[in-house]
Amino acid sequence: MNDDDIRETNIINIDNLNIITNGSLQDLNKISNPNQVGQVIYKDNSEVKSDINPMIMIINQGLEDYKERLKILVKNGGDLDMKINYYNIETTPRILAKEYRNY
Repeated sequence: MNDDDIRETNIINIDNLNIITNGSLQDLNKISNPNQVGQVIYKDNSEVKSDINPMIMIINQGLEDYKERLKILVKNGGDLDMKINYYNIETTPRILAKEYRNY
């Protein structure tokens, strides 16, 4: 394991972070910028580790209703095929969902 793998991180520059991570399906309807790109930073020095967006955050959570959550964000303008530099790999939310969540 790499030391960077155990360092604590925060997500910054994402609006409505609490709704994305803890909100109900109804709450997600309030997300008006599902393509917003934020950053994962190390808590100890604020160095950027990766870019991230609300759809990837939902995929990462792995909740049983993640497909419903993604549908709401797509309805609100989310682009599952938007490329993002995610941990030094250019990928999309759709690719991540297929690879890790049987989307």
